[in-house]
Amino acid sequence: MSLNCLRSTIAIVLLMVFQQSLNAQLPDLTAETIADYQNAIEPNVEENSFLRIKWFSELRKAVQEANTTKKPLLIYVMNGHPLACT
Repeated sequence: MSLNCLRSTIAIVLLMVFQQSLNAQLPDLTAETIADYQNAIEPNVEENSFLRIKWFSELRKAVQEANTTKKPLLIYVMNGHPLACT
């Protein structure tokens, strides 16, 4: 048996064991537990704090606002697609 075949076999066995242990830990989704899942998944107010940041798409307006409020200005510039699909 080659080394690659042995590695693949070990990986498959480990994945099967992991899947069985994961399935044993997950509770059933019922009408009583769905609210708990929704609360765990949905972001809370603290996790959404970035939405309170005032974003500008025009540099001139951003510089004026930074000067008026005496706050620093973060300029984010990138080249290409934001999902790296270039």
